[in-house]
Amino acid sequence: MTVYDNGNDLEQHLPAFLTQTYEPGYEVIVVDESSTDDTDDVLKLMKQQYPHLYTTFLPKPDIHITRKRLAFTIGVKASKNEWIIFSDINSFPQDDNWLQTI
Repeated sequence: MTVYDNGNDLEQHLPAFLTQTYEPGYEVIVVDESSTDDTDDVLKLMKQQYPHLYTTFLPKPDIHITRKRLAFTIGVKASKNEWIIFSDINSFPQDDNWLQTI
């Protein structure tokens, strides 16, 4: 997922993605689009608790490309698994079987 100034949303909803029951294992990739709030601090704290959380940073580009598209591209390239699911931090799983159901 891509985030920008979503520190509070990450604190509230990211654990729902990180506590899924899925036997093959999975990773959650969050691309920070140069947030100016506490997003980076929240992600650093969560990485300590959840080893399958991978974060990366998108600097402000000088080129004329859609930031969201660039952020998703960076996230896809960072992925190590066969399947990729895109989500928004505010569209979070309602239970820990969401990933298994998909």
